[in-house]
Amino acid sequence: MKVIIAPTFIRSLERLARGTIFNKIIGFITDLWDHPTHTWCGELYSVTKYKMARAYRRILRFMEYAPIIWEDEDWDGAYTLSMLQYKIRRTRKFISKHGNAVKETRDRDVKNMHIAEEALERMLKDDYARTEWGRHRKQYPHQKLIDQPDGSAMMPEFRPGERTCVKRISNLEYKRKKADWRFLFDHLYEHLEEWWD
Repeated sequence: MKVIIAPTFIRSLERLARGTIFNKIIGFITDLWDHPTHTWCGELYSVTKYKMARAYRRILRFMEYAPIIWEDEDWDGAYTLSMLQYKIRRTRKFISKHGNAVKETRDRDVKNMHIAEEALERMLKDDYARTEWGRHRKQYPHQKLIDQPDGSAMMPEFRPGERTCVKRISNLEYKRKKADWRFLFDHLYEHLEEWWD
């Protein structure tokens, strides 16, 4: 099959090239290319681009959270603190890198987030009386468990003064831990709503 272009078609194209219809089409394409947000097609492009970028960021965020979620358990509150610490760290890094706030405000917020992270780290380590327990172990070296006839083991009796020492250190540890809890949640109550961009 042979295709032949009729002379009338050629003349129509010539008229189109000289006429206003062709100029309008070329103008529309040029406008769309130069200023995509000023037309309905540009609006569609902008919305689609935004939604695709947002979906990409959400998939990436899900992948970044995967190790934290993998390690998560439901039987201990420490995992809740770990998730909170991770979220605050992510927010701090994002705001310090991409923040739109005034530099002084941004720096203040980043510093407050860092303070909360440090408090959470202390709470997760749960090591509030390390030096006191170290002194206790030097003063009262470890004793072996006493084997029982039924195969179980029993703690040896406290040595003189050891019970008082253990109670004192345990109370000190408890007070320090509770003070950190109080500090953290007062700090979050005071500053959490400021941490947005």
